[in-house]
Amino acid sequence: MKTSPWIVDGHCAIRVLNGSNSDQIKNRIAFIEKSPRIRLSSYTGDNDYENWAYGPKGSSGGNPEIDLTYGFDPISRQWCDEQLTAIGYTLGE
Repeated sequence: MKTSPWIVDGHCAIRVLNGSNSDQIKNRIAFIEKSPRIRLSSYTGDNDYENWAYGPKGSSGGNPEIDLTYGFDPISRQWCDEQLTAIGYTLGE
């Protein structure tokens, strides 16, 4: 399965299955606000937080795009990308 490139949504960053709508939570497979997380299995609805693996605490503050914080944090993005490829995803650029 192939992912989208990183999609910026405000100060957050998202990867979805390639070609799917990032506005729909069920399509999100990686998400970074302050800390990174990846979805381990398919969307299950209200208690979906149980299907996510969380990475090391990310960074916050400042201007996210300039200061490389929140969804722009390269360490958080790298963690998500490594986890996604380890479980079989091909990353979109």
